[in-house]
Amino acid sequence: MAMVGAVLVGSLLTAPPAAAITSDVPLSTIAPAPPTQTGTLPNGVTWSVDRGAFSPNPTTGGWALGCNQVTTWTFSQPVNVRFGLRNIQVPGEAVRLPVGVLAESINPRHDWDPGTRTISQATGASEADESIFTLANTTTLVLTAVGGCPFGRAMSFLQVDTLAAVPSIPSKVAVVATSTSWSLGDALPGATTIDFTYGARPLSALMGDWDGDGTITVGTFELAPSSSTTRTTPAPRTSSSPSPIPGATRWPATSALR
Repeated sequence: MAMVGAVLVGSLLTAPPAAAITSDVPLSTIAPAPPTQTGTLPNGVTWSVDRGAFSPNPTTGGWALGCNQVTTWTFSQPVNVRFGLRNIQVPGEAVRLPVGVLAESINPRHDWDPGTRTISQATGASEADESIFTLANTTTLVLTAVGGCPFGRAMSFLQVDTLAAVPSIPSKVAVVATSTSWSLGDALPGATTIDFTYGARPLSALMGDWDGDGTITVGTFELAPSSSTTRTTPAPRTSSSPSPIPGATRWPATSALR
């Protein structure tokens, strides 16, 4: 039973993502805006802010959000942000947050409405009470101060986290003339770079990371007689059973999958 086919293996490869790097925006060193202020963080992200000013009070201070003021932070690349809000203590005083924001912790003396994405004061709120939020995969953070005029509220801190980058891995193609005759190439059609024989009899050809170690190796597949059980036979880690991607499986020669 001859079989001709191709197995794409690049999409099965996995690689550890690059580590994300978190930096704090130095709110206390930023000049009042407008005009728009800008800077670059140690993690390489450039930020800008169009409105607001830093309030130095150690208990209630931070980047002040004026009454009915819309403040927009912009970032040079997609980031995850984490920020705190405080000094929300006057009846009717609130901050409306952007779509996608998540509440990490809500102070018991704050009211959080996830439907309108609004954080407001509750009974007994003080200037120092703080609630913390996160927003993932964004290039902007828009905060809208609502009501409570003429009083202001403040962003107590702002952390910017670069997104973890997943390395790009080019696909390769295993061209299978029969399930025992294999060739590996960089493209289809195109010249092959590795040719070898693997398998005891014509079966369906597979490529997979059988033991989760990040390497792709060859295998075969069959439907077991009189059952719905499939059997895979990965190539063992021996020099007599070549693998198109270095590092053959450490699994037993035959494994049952359901």
